[in-house]
Amino acid sequence: MIGHNLSKIKTVRDFDLNGKKIFLRGDLNCPIENNVVKDDTRIEALLPTIKYIIENNGQIVLVSHHGRPHGEYIEDLSLKPVARRLEEILDIEVSLVDCRLDDKKIQEIYENNQKVTMLENIRFCPEEREGDRKYAKKMSKIADIYINDAFGTCHRKHLSTFFIVQYFEKKGIGLLVERELKTYADVLENPSHPLIVVMGGSKVSDKIRVIKNMMSFADTFLIGGGMAYTLMKVKGYDIGNSLFEKEVYNVAKETIEYIENDGVDFILPQDHLIVKDIDKPENKRYSRQIPEGWIGVDIGLKTIENYRKVILEAGTVIWNGPMGIFEKTEYAEGTKLIAKAIAETSAFTVVGGGDSGRAIRSFNLNQKVDFVSTGGGASLRLLEGYGLPCVEILEEK
Repeated sequence: MIGHNLSKIKTVRDFDLNGKKIFLRGDLNCPIENNVVKDDTRIEALLPTIKYIIENNGQIVLVSHHGRPHGEYIEDLSLKPVARRLEEILDIEVSLVDCRLDDKKIQEIYENNQKVTMLENIRFCPEEREGDRKYAKKMSKIADIYINDAFGTCHRKHLSTFFIVQYFEKKGIGLLVERELKTYADVLENPSHPLIVVMGGSKVSDKIRVIKNMMSFADTFLIGGGMAYTLMKVKGYDIGNSLFEKEVYNVAKETIEYIENDGVDFILPQDHLIVKDIDKPENKRYSRQIPEGWIGVDIGLKTIENYRKVILEAGTVIWNGPMGIFEKTEYAEGTKLIAKAIAETSAFTVVGGGDSGRAIRSFNLNQKVDFVSTGGGASLRLLEGYGLPCVEILEEK
């Protein structure tokens, strides 16, 4: 279960948008270098909702964050490059205005006839992360309808994603959030079996709740990344100097015991790429064991082949977390080959946001999987079996 009744949530398609101002909360937290957007994946993801509103004669007040400026203006975190990129894509004017709004400016924006007015980085305003209700009520007067299409922030209760919603009578989700929720509902509530969960990332503490939630209906877990070493330690394997989360040892031990009693296939790496110093990849080698003084940085070749066979025979694959330190080319082979297997399988494939999404795009395989989520923390929360607070508040009572 994803924790949401989708029949109780309105979408942008449920409203008459003609002549209306739409408060559109997007997630345009794009990487920017030298005042140029380097990856417009998040912009592209928001375009269907933007275009739908414009085609139906609605006018957009576009709101997003960028980075973590902690309530103060930081030039490098400005949304100016994003606004310029949007203008290029849409071939219309996108005016960027200060997110600090007084009553006069709110009225001006509400009454203007621009197709897209974009607020500067909403996190430049301290009220955003503080969830200032007074400012939320004032800001709500800028539009007639509230639409949240920022899936990547739907787990964060901030002013523009949560607290402002109560001041709108008409509110719902955009086409991106709708697709995210429907996709996760399909794979968690009615997956084609065998359902294979490929799980990696550095910390097992980030994934324990996912494992506990999915062990009742997943067929196989394939484990890699730094999280594998804490689980291997629990199983009694030597892990050398590899990442080990001592504080979650007991919880991990209980989880492993529960899985083994439940009969779920829970497969840990059988060999590894190891180094003595992460900054000296020239000393890397493959090994079944991890000797004292050595560090596991990627899954090994035998593990890759074993995982590949399981993935190719799957009915559904959910991938969340890289298999190693993929940011370093020398340690990216495991993540790359698992990504290729996920791209090649005939199974329905879902790639979680965050590092998994960045990895699949870095290997140019994102077009060969069925769905790449735009949310890291938000997708994790759904995999844990919880709802998203910024979606829950939009559900009709």
